[in-house]
Amino acid sequence: MQKYRLTAVCRDNRKDSGTIMKNKELATGSGAHWKIILGLLVAFFIGAQILTMVFAARTVAPVVDHDYYQKGLHYGETLRLEKAEKP
Repeated sequence: MQKYRLTAVCRDNRKDSGTIMKNKELATGSGAHWKIILGLLVAFFIGAQILTMVFAARTVAPVVDHDYYQKGLHYGETLRLEKAEKP
């Protein structure tokens, strides 16, 4: 893997003399590191989504009643009966 050396010359606009700042050297690689990290993050996200969907499909929350639809249809009647029973 070959590394390239880039030199940048910048003018400092804050000073009136127009002095040239010292050359900055940057050694950069092929740039594959960020691609690998980004790919791993995407793969982790997709894996977590699949795991969440499998978990949600296989388990039922204890809050949900098995007959919730029928109970919801008769919710008004149940409420009236409960209010009538209380003194």
